[in-house]
Amino acid sequence: MLKLLKSIIIWIVGLSFCGNFLNADNINDKNTSKYGSYNYIAFGFESINYQEIGTLSDGSSFISNATADSPVYLSGSLTRINEKYDFSIDAISTLLPTQADETWHADGVLASTDKLELLVSSIKFLGQYKKTNNHRISSGLRYDLNLYKRHTYRDVSGNTMVDSDGNKISLTEEKVATLSLMGGYIYENAPHSNGRYRYKFSALAGIPIWRNATNTGFKDITYNSTTGYSYEIGGYFGYEIIKGLEIGMFADYDYQIKTGGDKIDGVLWPENTLKVFRSGLSFVWNFN
Repeated sequence: MLKLLKSIIIWIVGLSFCGNFLNADNINDKNTSKYGSYNYIAFGFESINYQEIGTLSDGSSFISNATADSPVYLSGSLTRINEKYDFSIDAISTLLPTQADETWHADGVLASTDKLELLVSSIKFLGQYKKTNNHRISSGLRYDLNLYKRHTYRDVSGNTMVDSDGNKISLTEEKVATLSLMGGYIYENAPHSNGRYRYKFSALAGIPIWRNATNTGFKDITYNSTTGYSYEIGGYFGYEIIKGLEIGMFADYDYQIKTGGDKIDGVLWPENTLKVFRSGLSFVWNFN
């Protein structure tokens, strides 16, 4: 995680340096330029890391770990309401889940492995209060739907694992839906399609206010714990190629954690963390 954070920080600092350098010739007059609405679509790749941490009934601790790289799709819009407020919608989804190797360690010793497919998606609705056109305070809601499909369970000897009834463990799917209250800061250096470049930075944090988690391996059990938090930071740098259209690069880091374990009828839903780094190419437009 530290390496990802360092990469994002270096990337954003680089954008700021480029922006300050280019701004030397006053190509963006913030007092006369018009800040308006725009839409965007983006494609890239995401690196997803998922971990579960907990303690079994016999007192032994366990930790799982899986990392997958998959193509990702993003889209959204910014709508100008008036001089003081804007409204934005942002949607993200894994395009094609990649199969990852998941490992499980008990008390530091490898206990089992399986194949894991991770699909993460979210949609975010934010109101933006413009302290100035450049500096914005944002708040709103974010809805996440994460799917974890596991199969090919094997012990350390490579044998297929079975359940307590001696049946082969096949496919299981865990589905976690979360609604979070979000808030944070957004910086935008210039209006969209201003004739040259534009860069943007955002930092948001969230607290879950509703959650629904199920697993096909444990029917009729639903977890509603809202412990934990999330945060996300992101940056964008784009350049106008024709009037109304920018092409740019984006990068963002998303961290979600459910703290503590929850038990229902003796079935544990452990503490878990999801870390996602995304980057790619973005197209931003408004031809009005």
